Amino acid sequence: MAEKKKVQLGWSVPEESARSFREAVIRRWGQKYLYFGEELGRAMDNYVDNHLSGSLVHAHTHVPLSTRGLNTTKRIMDRIRSKFTKQVLEKDVDMAIRHEAGTCDRTIRDQKNTLLRLGLLKVKVVGEFGKQSIYEIAKVDAK
Repeated sequence: MAEKKKVQLGWSVPEESARSFREAVIRRWGQKYLYFGEELGRAMDNYVDNHLSGSLVHAHTHVPLSTRGLNTTKRIMDRIRSKFTKQVLEKDVDMAIRHEAGTCDRTIRDQKNTLLRLGLLKVKVVGEFGKQSIYEIAKVDAK
């Protein structure tokens, strides 16, 4: 596989976004120096794939969940199912969402709600007072 040509980017981003992205890279890889640029490039590719759907969308045109969001939801469930078969802790669901959809709290909340609404996950035990919720993973229909 050929090495991709790299470019130096020179813009500013919100401090909180930079901090949370840097922390996510460190959590995943244990360091940022070898992986920060690679993960940033992956995040940019992911954004283009999931939000622009191959062509620039007019600013007032909404891309329906069926064309953009369900691809992300499928990747999240594939990641969860690759490690868990019957049930999964909330922290592991959050980690799958962070990896496939983004690290902001709103994204995590919205993706969890989508997984629950579609019946892909079901709350088995509700976490209270600092304890995590446990989710039951829906069985995949063999067709």
